[in-house]
Amino acid sequence: MNYSELKNSIILIVDDLPQNLEVLGGTLRQKGLQIAIATSGAQALSVAGKKKPDLVLLDISMPEMDGYQVCEKLKSNPETKDIPVIFLTAKTETEDIIKGFEVGAVDYITKPFKTSELLARVFTQLEIKKSRDLIARQKSELEEANNSKVKFFQIISRDLRGPFTGFLGISKILKEEGSKLDETELKELSSELHKSMENQYHLLENLLEWSKIQTGRYEVNIDNINLFEVTLNVVSNLSTFAASKNIKIEFDVPNHSIVKADADMLKSIVNNFLSNAIKFTNPGGLIFISVKENDKTFTLSVKDTGIGIPDNKKDGIFKIETSYTRLGTREERGTGLGLVLANDMAKILNANIFFESDVNSGSIFHISLNK
Repeated sequence: MNYSELKNSIILIVDDLPQNLEVLGGTLRQKGLQIAIATSGAQALSVAGKKKPDLVLLDISMPEMDGYQVCEKLKSNPETKDIPVIFLTAKTETEDIIKGFEVGAVDYITKPFKTSELLARVFTQLEIKKSRDLIARQKSELEEANNSKVKFFQIISRDLRGPFTGFLGISKILKEEGSKLDETELKELSSELHKSMENQYHLLENLLEWSKIQTGRYEVNIDNINLFEVTLNVVSNLSTFAASKNIKIEFDVPNHSIVKADADMLKSIVNNFLSNAIKFTNPGGLIFISVKENDKTFTLSVKDTGIGIPDNKKDGIFKIETSYTRLGTREERGTGLGLVLANDMAKILNANIFFESDVNSGSIFHISLNK
């Protein structure tokens, strides 16, 4: 058996006799395993809850709380129920062994034990646990991937296809009644059409970028990027949007704020932060962009005076399967994909995104980037 792959596994040994703990601990340490010990049932439950061992070697005959009771309590606790338990016992009666399996043990070792048998049984259970953990992790990743796909196609079917009904309606009016419309009506229709097409273009851009990241096809080019220049560019691009809602944008970003990043990714992240701030800030509001510096990072923050994020929605805003959409303060539509994309890009850049938000008081979104 290949012991090296299982080194550093944590084994909790539970026995009320110090000499047994010493012998077992010494034997297992020689194989590179980490040891935790408990001399009573109550202590075993406490240590198991804190250490989350990979395996428990549990003596049956102990005062106050015997091994059967300890095992039952371990298996009834969601945090410890998946930890395998091997009983250490001098009992060899069939009913005692059966009772051990009934309360949740995976194996038993009789005292006095043989070192070779002990190691074989311990490492067999560690191998099984390792395989079981891998399967559980792969299952979770598969479920997450499937949820992402479902959400992705929901966005495509609802947010990408739906607005074309409006486009067709406007184009039909222009086709059939265009000659009857005055200049003001034509301007209103064309403005509405342009705004809708612009929103769809940004959505399509986000979808394509997100799909590239998920499939590993996004080409990342890390370089020294000036945060001041990125901020100035994004503010310039979104100034018309802000002006349409009479929202003032102020920023205090030092020109020496140089970070390690991909220029396009960083611009996309800042653009998502600022466009969301404008979208969810009431007309006449204020947005302030600032940068703080420490020894290793620059942290850019976008603070708004908007409507904020409800507490029950905060945990899911960076996950595509749980992100949600809502209308802006002037009925602007969104998909919830922007922050998902920003968070995925931040991970690639080894950056950290975090936020603070209170309903009706506004939000502050931050990204910390390495120098």
